[in-house]
Amino acid sequence: MTDLKYPNNVYDKPEQLLQVLGSWWSQDYSGVEQLSAVVAALAETQQQTLQDVRELTRSMSLQTIDTKHIDRWYQLRLSQLKQELAVQEYDTGLLYDNGQIYDGSVNVDGWKFAKPEELTFSVLVDTAGDPSIMWFNQLDFNTDATSVTFFNNIFEDPRIRKETVYQNGVVVDHVAILWAYRAEVDTSQLYKQYGYAIGNQLRSSDTYKTILQAAQTAMVRGPSGSFLRALLAAIAGVPTPTHDTDKVVQLTSDSGGSLIITEKAAYRLPAVAGVSVAVGDTITKETSLTPAIEVIELNRNADLSSISAISLGKGFLLSCMFGELVFANQNVPLVVDTDDSSGFTKLTWEIGGMPLDVDRFFSDLHDRGIAAATADRGDCSAAELVEWPGTLQSDGTLSESRYFQKGTLAHLLDSRPVSVGEPTTSHLPVTINPVKFLAANVLYKHAAVVILRVAGFNQQVTGLQNFRLLRRLLPPQMALLVIVESVMDNDAIELLDAEEELSTWSGTTAQGDEINDTMVSDSGLVARVVL
Repeated sequence: MTDLKYPNNVYDKPEQLLQVLGSWWSQDYSGVEQLSAVVAALAETQQQTLQDVRELTRSMSLQTIDTKHIDRWYQLRLSQLKQELAVQEYDTGLLYDNGQIYDGSVNVDGWKFAKPEELTFSVLVDTAGDPSIMWFNQLDFNTDATSVTFFNNIFEDPRIRKETVYQNGVVVDHVAILWAYRAEVDTSQLYKQYGYAIGNQLRSSDTYKTILQAAQTAMVRGPSGSFLRALLAAIAGVPTPTHDTDKVVQLTSDSGGSLIITEKAAYRLPAVAGVSVAVGDTITKETSLTPAIEVIELNRNADLSSISAISLGKGFLLSCMFGELVFANQNVPLVVDTDDSSGFTKLTWEIGGMPLDVDRFFSDLHDRGIAAATADRGDCSAAELVEWPGTLQSDGTLSESRYFQKGTLAHLLDSRPVSVGEPTTSHLPVTINPVKFLAANVLYKHAAVVILRVAGFNQQVTGLQNFRLLRRLLPPQMALLVIVESVMDNDAIELLDAEEELSTWSGTTAQGDEINDTMVSDSGLVARVVL
């Protein structure tokens, strides 16, 4: 970043450059004013060249590259023919039908012109040399992504230079010329230099830069929990600590939301986002400042209290299902069926989803368990086998015992050290927590749960569609289960001094259709010849 000092270089003082030419040119020459203007213009061109060189140098690293190109003087040409009256629009923060007419040409706020979408600026002047007008964003004009709106009609201001446009000798338009000082132009350098490697192009911004930095870290060092948190925070527009170590010194709020002030920086959060740090806490780059994003790595000691349920569908279930199955994070009764036709104990429990899907899930689970139990067991210890004792035959002899591997879910949950016979209710748990069972036995070390609380997202969020980037960076055996928690506003209706009356209402009489003999005729029997 350029140091904020003046003069920053020799080109900031063009009068000193004029003196370098000699005392005659700077003092005695009759056209010194014209020469001074030429030297000042050349100094500006060198300033722009110096700016371009600095941007080129910083672009060699993703950590230092500028998000946008700085054009010291950008010529803004505004056509009177394309000028529009700026009117109040619906859903822009104004209350509909509160004195404003929707989509009508009244309540004029200004004069609106289209501008390049890649251009942003804060200061406008009438000339780049010695301006007599200096307008500031939100004071003299407003800008959005595609337009600029002036509070006064610029074509009625005599200080602004205008050009007349002719076509076949006829005046067809007038163009007002303004200059944007230090305009930011999105030249897509972030994508051209680094984003192309992962195939993810967004509008250049600090958020996009943070996404690319997290992706680059994952590609070089391998994906980790810290990488995942940094990438999710960038996608959601949630700030993360920028220093290796820092200390929280104050928590406050203003009209813009909550503020976390540290010894080295300040971080802004939406008012409803919540804060997960306290004054005096030491934070690092991996510290989460808000519960808006929570990453839970599924391992045997994972805290699953934030998860209410996990929904699994296509991509997680081998069976073909009509919909998804919902596993609740609560203890539910374990149903033990010891009379299954297969002879093996079958287990079921309560699962959300379509009844046919639930039945198919448990049937397939049981069938695969039986297939595993009856497969060639090889050399297995007694603790890995289930013994089916022999039965008394008709001739009075005892058949040989049969041995199976522990393959069904009932076998795996059997609490007996040595399993003789199929497990029954007394050998199995009374309840089961489906989410904890999945985390400990199925998704263990191969999945993580991401909880996104959208109330804490920044308004400049890049969009959850960027989650597709994760699939390119995560190992193929790693999966993410994303839970999006939205906040619903409750409408309260207060009945003050209200009275309620009950009355009866008689239904209408059923309409009847009457058919008399004058509406029916009988032509009698008619002979029909069939050839």
